[in-house]
Amino acid sequence: MALMYFNNIDFYRNLLSSAYKDDEKEDAALAVQIENETLDTMICARIRPLSEEEKEEHHIPGILSNSSSKAVLYEPRQKFNGKPDSVKHGFSLHRVFDTDMQTESVYQEAAQKLVPWAWTGGVSTLFAYGQTGSGKTFTVTGITNLLIKDIMAIAEAEHRAIYVCCFEIFGKKAYDLLDDRRMFNIMEDSFGKMQLIGVQEKHPASEEEFLSIIQTSASLRTSAQTTKNDQSSRSHAVYRIRIVNKKNSEAQDGELFLVDLAGSEGSQDSSKHSAERLVETKDINTSLSILKDCIRNRTIWGLQQLDSSETAKKSIHIPWRSSKLTQVLKHVFGTQEDRVCKTVVIACVAPSIVDSGHSKNTLRYAEMLKVPVPKMKRPKDALVPSNWTNEKMKLWIRENSGTPAIDADILAGKLSGMQLCKMPQKDFISRCLQTTGVEKDQATAFYQKLWRVRIDSRQQSTTFTAGDKSETMQRPSRPKTARPLNTTPFQQRIKPGMCISMGKRSYGALFVVVMSPFGPEDFDGVGDERRFICAVFGPSMMTDAYELHIERQETFIVKDMEGEAFMEYDSATRYYYLDL
Repeated sequence: MALMYFNNIDFYRNLLSSAYKDDEKEDAALAVQIENETLDTMICARIRPLSEEEKEEHHIPGILSNSSSKAVLYEPRQKFNGKPDSVKHGFSLHRVFDTDMQTESVYQEAAQKLVPWAWTGGVSTLFAYGQTGSGKTFTVTGITNLLIKDIMAIAEAEHRAIYVCCFEIFGKKAYDLLDDRRMFNIMEDSFGKMQLIGVQEKHPASEEEFLSIIQTSASLRTSAQTTKNDQSSRSHAVYRIRIVNKKNSEAQDGELFLVDLAGSEGSQDSSKHSAERLVETKDINTSLSILKDCIRNRTIWGLQQLDSSETAKKSIHIPWRSSKLTQVLKHVFGTQEDRVCKTVVIACVAPSIVDSGHSKNTLRYAEMLKVPVPKMKRPKDALVPSNWTNEKMKLWIRENSGTPAIDADILAGKLSGMQLCKMPQKDFISRCLQTTGVEKDQATAFYQKLWRVRIDSRQQSTTFTAGDKSETMQRPSRPKTARPLNTTPFQQRIKPGMCISMGKRSYGALFVVVMSPFGPEDFDGVGDERRFICAVFGPSMMTDAYELHIERQETFIVKDMEGEAFMEYDSATRYYYLDL
């Protein structure tokens, strides 16, 4: 392509000169529409100016942007008879920043809105990608500096604590840039959120300290010389800014991710690399390819949500687990996230017509991510406790916490279902014990009950469609209503199969299950001297779980029985758990 251009410079100069005049007549009304849209994902492109080296080599711009939302690219080609030709490609994005746009303008139009979203507990993400030497790192660095200035200017006045971690993903491993490139793990917790295990967080107290942290991390980032750039980033750099609301401890932390992707290279650019560098380039391009697959499939999923026909909807697999990079960015591609993520994508492209092949691929994938935002969000599953409102959670606590009922105002306060499910067990039990008459056993059993309901409901909410679209089947679910209150004393209701609490022993609580009366005189009696043969529950290998030993049978007198107990069998572990 480069040889075709340099052998026909005058032809392409004249072609681009006339093409610009023709493109000026095209309708640019799309920009008006974009201004009136509320977008969760904004797709932008930034065209850098020609470098001094490119000007000296007589390069000319191969990308034209005469509209705030459209870019036109001319790709040199050769006709079958050997004469020069070109192919015109048009791309429609949410915003195209031309070569004369300063970083401050890019920040104000694209990235500045991410700050208030994260400030109020949301998740914001900005990432830039493109070929090596297209200005990715320059753009991210400039925007990062402006973000830091805005965040730190109001952090103290708004009672926010700021924490930042910086890390790179190099190949299939992640390294902490604030801890001398120490390797750490990226894992998914039980709530489906990705956790950075072992990464170090800094707490900057000023704008200057914040900038120093970013500069220190950037100096440790892996880079190398390429044919396109003397110092090209060879890893994906991720900066996570966590915003904590000090005034409201129950508010969710806001998160703002800044991602500078490693420069992509084609086979011609890497033809002179060593074997080690070729493997490195392969890993980079593979991770970027997985990222593109996630973008493509997320786009397809988004389009399906606009179609009301169930027959048109197919299962879409988004392979975010396939690389460390997409694991970190799971919140961008997830279809069942509990918080909406505001995302800004900046596709950085080199302007030279010589690089039109790379720029075409970059703009093509950026355009693929631009899809209509579904107006109707997928409804949250009402069976899952983490989706419950504060009012619904309090109602469930009052009806299911046993006798005496745990004070829902003390336990739940103003917490949502998600926040209460995330509460550590120690704090959960401590709040339960503030209710008069509630003991630790009851509090522990109620904590376990909430978790069993949460786990069961996630399994039960899976739906299956077979044959006709209207025939939707759901797994059987256990009753969600409270157990009816029986006012008859348990001593008069004793029968085979009933679980009984025998009170405390030196080794802990003793529970038994009634097998049969001991003798004929014990069948019809109502006195406290009646005897029953019972099988004993023993402790299991799991904490607060019990194993039923049918072979261990003992005789117990009614007057020694403390009360009726409710045991719930878990088929997965084959253990019994105390229910309320």
